[in-house]
Amino acid sequence: RMNYNAKVSFSRPKDLQIHVEWNNDLKGKISFIIWDEGGNQDLNSFIWFATESIGVELKEIIVVSTDSVRLESIKKKCKKLICESPNYAEGYNKGAEVAEGEILIFSIAQAPSVALNTYHELSVWCKHPEIGLVGPKVLTSQKVINSLGIVLNQEKPQALFGGQKDEVGRLTAFGTTGWYRNVNAMNWYCFAISREKYKEIGNFNIDLGLLSMIDYCIRVGRKYRNLINPFAVVQYNLNYSKLISEERSNEYKKILKDYRMPEVDKYYNPVLVEK
Repeated sequence: RMNYNAKVSFSRPKDLQIHVEWNNDLKGKISFIIWDEGGNQDLNSFIWFATESIGVELKEIIVVSTDSVRLESIKKKCKKLICESPNYAEGYNKGAEVAEGEILIFSIAQAPSVALNTYHELSVWCKHPEIGLVGPKVLTSQKVINSLGIVLNQEKPQALFGGQKDEVGRLTAFGTTGWYRNVNAMNWYCFAISREKYKEIGNFNIDLGLLSMIDYCIRVGRKYRNLINPFAVVQYNLNYSKLISEERSNEYKKILKDYRMPEVDKYYNPVLVEK
């Protein structure tokens, strides 16, 4: 109906799960930017998997780290950048500055993909004129949902479906865990954006530290829609929304007030919350 160059089908008809397959040519257009926080003991394997899974769509690998020894240990040919600050926002900024691809995928080295097409699924949506950031479904090592996006309520942030089982076929008040979702915010663990839109929005605000991603999502969301793609899946245990509530609650509330965000996230309805 919208005349987009895509194929739409029910990947799981019984569960009402729709899959959109874009016919975008991304050959040699993806810059994969890795922020190495030091927790991944096998950085080479992470890089190898990313290279293999992205395949011909990959233009370059960019690794940013505070540890020069770890950078020297990388076997794969890539761009290596030193970042003095242990701040993901500054690391992502440095990576984006040298990136040459049309699509930028940002990822921390501790958040491996657990779906073969994760990086492709993130990238193809970046070409959509209405879409800004594209994030994956994040699972914990226990295979429960870490986040399907971050709900920005004024009182505190909340990980959508956080702590629940990834049951694609179970219909809840908010639909299923297998649906595409517009969100106000997402984790910094893994996401994608077109380089054109990144330049338009600008860099991450490194002065905000932990809250840099929340700030960036809001800035992108003022002009574009941020999307969670359930067909892209990564694994990481850190609960971003809980960390904010415990460590940066006042600063979080100030950011939302400064941007005049509503008391209740526009993609969230407290009436529908299941008891």
